[in-house]
Amino acid sequence: MSNFIINSSIFIHNITSVKIFTTFFIIFAVYFILRKQYFFLKIFATSIVATSALTILLKNLTKIARPENAILTLTDYAFPSGHAAIAFAILTFGFFLIFHEDKKGFDKNITANNGERNITMSCEVKNIFAGILIIFAIVISGSRLVLNIHTFWQTLFGAVLGVVVSVLVILFFRKK
Repeated sequence: MSNFIINSSIFIHNITSVKIFTTFFIIFAVYFILRKQYFFLKIFATSIVATSALTILLKNLTKIARPENAILTLTDYAFPSGHAAIAFAILTFGFFLIFHEDKKGFDKNITANNGERNITMSCEVKNIFAGILIIFAIVISGSRLVLNIHTFWQTLFGAVLGVVVSVLVILFFRKK
């Protein structure tokens, strides 16, 4: 594998640390609070916290070690990939945020009856953001494989876990 791909994967690993994810989590939470988007804030926070908690629980229950020939040495357990889980939880939430339609059929550029302002985006902008989210999730997950920090199945399970948890959270809050 080329040095460029390995160095890029190491860079991605470093910028997706818990500290960086936490910083972005706080920035998005403040954004939703300032925009009075409490519905989205509940879904976003619950999705990320639930995905993180479930990932940590599964790592400690399964206690599966990381591959021996990993490019980076990490000491925590490997199953499931927490980076893939969070990346795909963010992807799923992002898709919901971008393509969300109000239950009452309100247009996106007017205020819904609960007083929260909706986010307005053109179809082209929605598609660009969706593409960015897909690339984000794939690049983060792919870097785990390039560095051999996780196996394919650990990464795939993390991705599926992130999607499933976020979908369940979205369905839970939509029923309220």
